[in-house]
Amino acid sequence: MKLQIERLKFAYDGGGLVLRDIHLEALPGEVTVIIGPNASGKSTLLKCVAGLLKPAGTIRLDGKKTSEFKKDKIAQWVGYLPQENSFRAVLTVFEAILLGRVQSLSWRVGKEDLASALKVIEELGIEKLASRFLHELSGGQKQMVSMAQALVRQSRVILLDEPLTSLDLRYELEILDLLRKITVQRRITTVIALHDLNQAARYADKVVILKDGDVCAFGKPETVLTSQTIEAVYGVICKVTTDNGVLQITSLNSIRSKSGNRSEGNNRKMDTTVGD
Repeated sequence: MKLQIERLKFAYDGGGLVLRDIHLEALPGEVTVIIGPNASGKSTLLKCVAGLLKPAGTIRLDGKKTSEFKKDKIAQWVGYLPQENSFRAVLTVFEAILLGRVQSLSWRVGKEDLASALKVIEELGIEKLASRFLHELSGGQKQMVSMAQALVRQSRVILLDEPLTSLDLRYELEILDLLRKITVQRRITTVIALHDLNQAARYADKVVILKDGDVCAFGKPETVLTSQTIEAVYGVICKVTTDNGVLQITSLNSIRSKSGNRSEGNNRKMDTTVGD
């Protein structure tokens, strides 16, 4: 399902514009990664697409305006994983994942619902967690359950806001590898907000760079993630190289530094921590 955003604007009550005239397109079978500094509008943009906020402008799914759809239809087609999830219900992991199919569940749990939940649990490798209660899980394990809830819906568009929070490096790579695999196999339109530029370079088909609510750049990682663009957006001097066809971004110094000398430890892979 193709996602198109045209002239999108949004402001919270009493505040200035958070999103300013956003134009972009995300295609089925591709991973589109949104990056940008703090308060650039990443989370707000995902909430607008998910139907949680009402922006000005147009959002289309396969050419049809989402403003013409009922909320339950958008919820059926668009799966949204927020940056933070609060699990307060007394449920097991399996029960919580099964609830991810709430759009298709009736009074009885069907064989298809059970099969879908089991398949996602196996794909994520969390079989050992299935019978545990949510309050017993670590932050990273809860994030895995949230990911499973998003995937079990079999949505045609998946929006993920910082899905790697609380995950160690192993799980980060496993999640991103799995997302790419599922995106291609199921022809899903996947949109992810990330803070790690190297992860964006490695896994994105297209990269969107936001700054102050505007799209500064949009395109393939090799054309968007340049040292000039990163310096302009993040205020960081960096070196961009290619290793076996994969971009590697190494930060060298902040442009605020008055000295041109780099202290030991400043030369490192770029991992810019950002928020919204």
